[in-house]
Amino acid sequence: MTLGEIISNYRNVNQISMDEFAKLSDLSKGYISMLEKNKNPKTNKPIVPSMDTIWKVSRAMNMELDEIFPLLDKDLIINISGVEREISEFDQKILSDFHELDIQGQRVVQFILENELSRVRQQKKSEDRISELQRCIDSDSIPTRIWPYYGKNAAAGKSVVFSDVMAGTKEYPVTDENKDADFAIGVSGNSMEPTFYDGDIVFVKATSHMEIGDIGIFRRADEVYIKEIGNGVLISHNESYMPIKLDSEFICIGKVIGKAE
Repeated sequence: MTLGEIISNYRNVNQISMDEFAKLSDLSKGYISMLEKNKNPKTNKPIVPSMDTIWKVSRAMNMELDEIFPLLDKDLIINISGVEREISEFDQKILSDFHELDIQGQRVVQFILENELSRVRQQKKSEDRISELQRCIDSDSIPTRIWPYYGKNAAAGKSVVFSDVMAGTKEYPVTDENKDADFAIGVSGNSMEPTFYDGDIVFVKATSHMEIGDIGIFRRADEVYIKEIGNGVLISHNESYMPIKLDSEFICIGKVIGKAE
């Protein structure tokens, strides 16, 4: 079974809505929807869950990891570095040892694991960025481009008319991630943490075509937001913020396609 099939069966049997399961699992509703459909709308490929996702789902269903693994198609399980692999005897021993710990011990292990994952992923991101810049240096030039920049206006809501406010321009190296962007805008507030933080600058492609799971820039009257689009709602990644009902007053300005370093 896919992880999405397991989630769907659990929700149907226990009559749990997708919103409720999102709260239980600490996953976004849009991502749960993609898991159940087993299709990433951006790549049109099946979803391959990470170990972190499997952990959150098993915890939400009050299952142990060694209970959920036998239900999963083994070719869908990847390790933390993203390399496809089978579950080895060593992996099974780690799981067995983990479940011998009490709740406090398990929380300590999870805390260390999450912090180490964050460190390794950030390190890989930095190494990839250095490699990209090195390729540009090796070609004797680093191409740059100047983008319109709309200031620190997105996320918290500002009393401004977006179309009338232009803070100026910003110049950045052109990358595969930002080459199709039409403008840049600054993030204000903490409603999209940990994906985006106060002061971040994001690249935006002007479009009104958005799919569930996409992150976009939306305007309602004089307020501008950066949010993930859900099923009839705009979602904050910070759990402290409730979803905002998406009605006809909202105008989609564009889709967020990257973040300026």
